[in-house]
Amino acid sequence: MSDMHFDIIDPASFVFQYDEIFRREIYRFVVGSRAPRILDCGANIGLSVIYLKRLYPESTIVAFEPDPEIFAVLKKNVRRYGGSNVELVNKAIWTENTTLEFVPDRSDGGRIVRPGDEQEHIRVPAVGLSPYLDRPVDMLKLDIEGAEVEVLESCRDALHNVQNLFVEYHSFVDAKQQLDRLLEILSSSAYR
Repeated sequence: MSDMHFDIIDPASFVFQYDEIFRREIYRFVVGSRAPRILDCGANIGLSVIYLKRLYPESTIVAFEPDPEIFAVLKKNVRRYGGSNVELVNKAIWTENTTLEFVPDRSDGGRIVRPGDEQEHIRVPAVGLSPYLDRPVDMLKLDIEGAEVEVLESCRDALHNVQNLFVEYHSFVDAKQQLDRLLEILSSSAYR
């Protein structure tokens, strides 16, 4: 990995992500196929895409990143190291196809605007996750900064098509805790 040179936005975020993804291998999964189908929701600058393509070079990956500035870096990194069969989508994953108000943060924490937000925000296109779950998915990575419960709830009936699921749960100090809802969705969908 020392021969790789990545375009980055935020050095501290890059170091943290690199350690988690390439050293700790938090996205490692085992599947019976040499060409798994992977959905990367919240791809950021592409480290997860590159790791997953190295893990499964014949995989097909669809990677979503809503922040236009970060998406530009994602494209450069994936073009350089991502291999073939990677589709990059400059949209947020949400419960439906729509346009959302989005708070970019020039790092790894861009998110949908929440009530009371006063930060500068932009409008981004969003797409529902359910249509992407219409057939088997070997790995679904969901790191969407606080929208994970709503998105999983919206596609609960299709989660049976997902063999491996990685969810990074986010909660906010001034908002109601939703971890119980998340766990209920996962357990009712037979995840362990």
